[in-house]
Amino acid sequence: MWTARRRLTLGVGAIALALIIGSAFWRSGSAGNAQPLRERALAVDANASSSWLAGRASTPASLPASQQGTSADGGVRFDSQGNPVTDAELRRYFDWYLAGLGEQELSTLRARLASDLALQMTPAQRLDVLAWFDRYVAYQQASTRLADIGDLRERLDAVHALRDRMLGPSAAQGFFGEEETEATRVLSLQQLQREAGSNPGQRASEQIELEARSPGYAEARKEAAMRQQVLELDGDFDRQHSSAAERHAERTALLGAEAADRFADLDQQRAQWEARLQAYARANSALQARSGLSQTQRMSLARALLAGFTP
Repeated sequence: MWTARRRLTLGVGAIALALIIGSAFWRSGSAGNAQPLRERALAVDANASSSWLAGRASTPASLPASQQGTSADGGVRFDSQGNPVTDAELRRYFDWYLAGLGEQELSTLRARLASDLALQMTPAQRLDVLAWFDRYVAYQQASTRLADIGDLRERLDAVHALRDRMLGPSAAQGFFGEEETEATRVLSLQQLQREAGSNPGQRASEQIELEARSPGYAEARKEAAMRQQVLELDGDFDRQHSSAAERHAERTALLGAEAADRFADLDQQRAQWEARLQAYARANSALQARSGLSQTQRMSLARALLAGFTP
């Protein structure tokens, strides 16, 4: 059995890729922030003449299943002229809503954001924030077209240019400046590692320097390596036809009991979905094998088979 204690390894290039493109568009909300959003206070920064608006909560019933029990990360700030401040906090705030993609339509997520904003700001401010949300979503959608650029330095340059073009230099810096700085550092040190050749001692020294010069590197490296381990672990489970108890034990050792429980729920949902697909396939095959049906009857019965599936 594959053990959860397998050594973690990840190349610098993979870390650079994660920093360049990131997972913002799909990144989950902050599960650790359990305080209900509607209970969070409005804080005012008098020195900067700006207000901090940590968004009030969507009703629990309207949240996607994966976000139940969480509250929005980040928040909205306005400058002294009343304009939204396009900083990392605003990006994180948008990301929390966008984390529901796949469970809810984008239009539903946007409507929930609009409803939440209406509780805490003027109509004009709400429209300004929604306009930035739309620009951010448009950028995220456009950025997926850059994923095929193989050279990481070239990809970083392309992503930076796209951000400047679609968001404007100021917002691009506010949203992604720290991330791009980290990516540039990592790519520079990647070049140093290549120049170090095959000398193990020099490579180890470069690794230490990388972690010292890039504060976000170690965290990103750990997260990316953990993702890879989870994928490998799932593959081993499938190949070895592991029991639910074996899966839970290995995941608990790697991720902890809470995450293992959530994976067990996911396994059950996947099994139920697969069973539904197989049942449909059998019924559809039986329908196609039936003789004596008119085309209209066959189409009607085929539609009936699909009645249990949503679009």
